[in-house]
Amino acid sequence: MEAVVAMVAATLAVAGVAKLVEPRDARALLVRLGVQVPPVAVRVAGLAEVAVAVTVVVEGGRVPAAALAVAHLVFAGVVVAVRRSGDVACGCFGARSTAPPGAVHLVANLVSLAVAVVAIVEPVRPLDLLTRSSSAGALAAAAVVVLGAWLLVELYTDAAEAAHAARRLATVRLERGSAAPTRGHRR
Repeated sequence: MEAVVAMVAATLAVAGVAKLVEPRDARALLVRLGVQVPPVAVRVAGLAEVAVAVTVVVEGGRVPAAALAVAHLVFAGVVVAVRRSGDVACGCFGARSTAPPGAVHLVANLVSLAVAVVAIVEPVRPLDLLTRSSSAGALAAAAVVVLGAWLLVELYTDAAEAAHAARRLATVRLERGSAAPTRGHRR
């Protein structure tokens, strides 16, 4: 469980760093929701994400896990709210986040929320993966966490973009299908 919690925390840290570096898209998403914030507020939120992630990994325990859970609960709420307001990039991973929040984001955030809730009930300290293992074991654990976090970032970005493109394509096909009869068929 420690590795899974570390993956979720590392993904939050990557998102936080992205907001620190490039807050524009995350700010645009908030503006779309009617929340007027300056770019510095998005950067502060990104810094808070990094702080939560580091605390979850280094200190562990119920309170950091609860902060991780709250973060993903808020993200899931934002996904639901934004889906109702139209297409706008989520900005959760800076310029890599080109797709509007959708089902992929919602499911990933809810799964991350569930991981955090389990870490509240059964507190873990992911750093223990490194300190109680041999050098080879610690290296393997770190590699698994990095790979898992990378896959989660890919899920939030590239997989979300692919899902969005598939939805757009399906919409175009439906519009074309209802606008004109298909070859060989009469209305």
